[in-house]
Amino acid sequence: MGRDLFGIKFSAHLAAHLTPEWRSQYLQYEAMVAILYAAFDRAPSHAETTRYRYFSRIDERFFAYCNKELLKMNAFFGEKLSESIRRFEQLRTELNYFKKPLRINESQQSIVQRRRRHRKLLRSNYNHIDDLKLAFSELYLLLILLQNYQTLNYMGFKKVLTKHDKLFQKLNGIEWLKINIDSSPFVSNQQVSSLIDEVETVVTDHLENGNR
Repeated sequence: MGRDLFGIKFSAHLAAHLTPEWRSQYLQYEAMVAILYAAFDRAPSHAETTRYRYFSRIDERFFAYCNKELLKMNAFFGEKLSESIRRFEQLRTELNYFKKPLRINESQQSIVQRRRRHRKLLRSNYNHIDDLKLAFSELYLLLILLQNYQTLNYMGFKKVLTKHDKLFQKLNGIEWLKINIDSSPFVSNQQVSSLIDEVETVVTDHLENGNR
């Protein structure tokens, strides 16, 4: 069945590319493949109706596992996306204050004072433009990691459900993928890509003088 080739290749790819701090939030790929092979090895070899009932019971438990993993991923993805959006809005607000000229004269003194008070209210940690560049870089890295999280988990689901159909000689694995995974937030949401583009544009136009 090409068992080792299938399992080890993607397992190694996943292990090499996942974000270590998020390890528990990724698809439990090896465990799911192990469930499929164990079920296949224990399948009755006689009576078609007996085999059908056996694989139906296995499917019930297996797809419940898939659904639990999907809920976990959607929750984690939503949490990290919300965090990214908040950070981007904060950084963009900070950037606007840095970019406004602060020429001090008698008529502008009160404006400058108001801006300083407002900055204190924001409890800004960005005392220098380089600090702001670093903060944008950290946000950009978070977004790239989150985009990678989307890709790896989708690949994992697709591979394990394809393996399900191959072993059990069914089509309901890929059907489950299309119905449940393709439309799920962690797959269908395009905000991460949009935020990556926005961060690149802001940094290029306002912090790097047009240099990418």
